[in-house]
Amino acid sequence: MKKGLKKCFLMVFYIGIFCFLLAMMGCAAGRDSYLRQTSAGQIGCPPEEITIENVNTMFGAVSGYTAKCKGKTFYCSSMTSGIFCKESTK
Repeated sequence: MKKGLKKCFLMVFYIGIFCFLLAMMGCAAGRDSYLRQTSAGQIGCPPEEITIENVNTMFGAVSGYTAKCKGKTFYCSSMTSGIFCKESTK
């Protein structure tokens, strides 16, 4: 009986890890879509033309990221009061 219980535990454990990884991949895709949508008004590009890179998180929440559109780079910060972006001076 102990051997069967151990197999069951391992199976549930691995399925849990697999589900967690799938959820994280979905969250990242949803997060990038949200950042493109909310950055669009700040940088003047349609969301579908914005690329999100270098996402920094603090305690699971986005704190900053880089948005690129039409050859321009914008540094963005996400705060409780909204998203703020500035064009790179380089």
